[in-house]
Amino acid sequence: MNICEEFLDNFRKNKLSGWTAELASTFADFKSKKLYGNSYDFGDFDKCINFGLDGNEGIQGKYCSVQYYSTTQDTISVMPRSSFFNQGWEHLDSRFGGAVCIPSVCNPNKLIPELMEQILNGTNYVMSSDYNQNEFCQVKKHFLMTASGIFGISFVLFFIILAIVSTFKSYRNQESIYSSFSLTRNLKNLFYDESTDDTIAYLRGIKTISHYVTAFIHMILASLYIPTKNSQNILAYHQGEYEMVISQGPAGATFCQMITSFLLTRALWKLLEHKKLNIPMLYIYRYLRIVPLLFFVMVVERFIMQGWISELIEAPYFFPNQFSKIFKFYWLPLLQIQNYFVDLKETFMPPSYYFAVDFHLFMITPFVIFLIWKWRRLSFIVFSSLLVIAYAINYSYIIGNREYFENMKYLSYEEKTLSRYIQETQFALPGWIFGMIFGYLTITVKTVNIDKNTKLFLWTTPFLLTFLWILRVKAPFLKEYVVYLATLDKFYHSIIFTFVLFLCHYGSQDLVTKFVSLRFWVPFDRLGLAVLISHAMVYRWMLITRKEPLDYNLYTISIHYLYGMTASLAYGLILNLLIEQPIINLFKFFFRASRQKKKNL
Repeated sequence: MNICEEFLDNFRKNKLSGWTAELASTFADFKSKKLYGNSYDFGDFDKCINFGLDGNEGIQGKYCSVQYYSTTQDTISVMPRSSFFNQGWEHLDSRFGGAVCIPSVCNPNKLIPELMEQILNGTNYVMSSDYNQNEFCQVKKHFLMTASGIFGISFVLFFIILAIVSTFKSYRNQESIYSSFSLTRNLKNLFYDESTDDTIAYLRGIKTISHYVTAFIHMILASLYIPTKNSQNILAYHQGEYEMVISQGPAGATFCQMITSFLLTRALWKLLEHKKLNIPMLYIYRYLRIVPLLFFVMVVERFIMQGWISELIEAPYFFPNQFSKIFKFYWLPLLQIQNYFVDLKETFMPPSYYFAVDFHLFMITPFVIFLIWKWRRLSFIVFSSLLVIAYAINYSYIIGNREYFENMKYLSYEEKTLSRYIQETQFALPGWIFGMIFGYLTITVKTVNIDKNTKLFLWTTPFLLTFLWILRVKAPFLKEYVVYLATLDKFYHSIIFTFVLFLCHYGSQDLVTKFVSLRFWVPFDRLGLAVLISHAMVYRWMLITRKEPLDYNLYTISIHYLYGMTASLAYGLILNLLIEQPIINLFKFFFRASRQKKKNL
């Protein structure tokens, strides 16, 4: 049995389910690369890839994505070949398109008819006469060293060699330019910096908590979209019950936003009261931190991720092919309070999220807190009005556009971008404002006399909202009445509000300050962008290369999260020591040299 016959035999036995074929209503939809619920990047459709399954040597080798048209006068009943789909759907168009990944050594004209017989379940079809099958099944040289590839290799090797050489030379002259690339110096600065005062450590702690909480929420939410063995959420999602999955994204974003805004408000308010906050210098400090990182991301994106590395390891899915969209919409995400609502398949969340959070924490919030500190009454009137408007938009828009949210997966990239800004107003803005209000209360209100009835109300509210949320899921006939009353973000609001009031009552305001101002947080913040980029790459690799559906439970999610973050820390440490820290040190070196030159003049 040759490879072509074995391929057909495996296809009939459904051993290649979800990996070999792509169905789409129109030919243009092939670019989506959706394979029965799995997102897999085959690269360009006119190129071939290496593909195979463990334990089955007969299907190892190069495969090409062959596209086809078919026409029929009948209604096509398509039965997906994926274990977590338990129903088919009907396609009413007379024109039907698809793509199949077949061995490059096989003749597509001989394989396509039988494959379509398997895919379309015996429906009569006619191949388009004006379509050349062989056009899309040509094996090309996979390793083509382009100018960008040569530059990328030289770029990485330059930093590696420079780091090794400068590590030895830096012992002789600590102030030389070579010391900027010293591994020992950068490793020391990673864990301790003499110039770091408690204020900067406090702010770093806040940002680090925000990053890791969001990464954890992102890992759990994204796992809901992975094929599972026993998760009802996946089946409910594909059957139209979108609220169970989608509502948790805004809830997690709101929760994270409230924590960071709450902690930052306390920090900045105390600094303002003691006249220790210099907002212009804070902005300059963050500028020096952001610009080198932005330069690093642009270099990596332009010369490495889009070039020779993805071809060298023959795994185009390892580096997201949509990375350039982040720069197309770079400045717009900075204007968002929290750039969290992104599609896992279409964008590269962590870099834009990193800059958006940095922009929010160190550019927008300090200015807002200063206004509140200066004109308290006027500022609270303005922000209370914004809060009411945000909630009004939240309820009115979702209630009036249920079909829009239920069909979100069919939206174009531009429509999804718009929807994220709409969700921004609904969820992130209330969380941001609530956090500032709670932070203000914990500082200005020293003690609060709470009677028994108020305590009873505060303790029962979270449990009541939890009960309503469970009732919304388990009792569909009541869903229309309680679905918007018991959304998860309101549940988190009630928990945080209860927590803050009891902090005020028992006078434990300083516990939070001591926790986030520990120098323990400094190295985590120093890894910064490198960790988040690595986290995204590692997680995409975990998502794509998983052989079996994930048995969704707290244990498996925790293991995958810990594994992903451990690998991300390792990769992030390498990126930080070789590229990120040297660039920052160079900025500081030339800044000091320029200032010294002016003094000499």
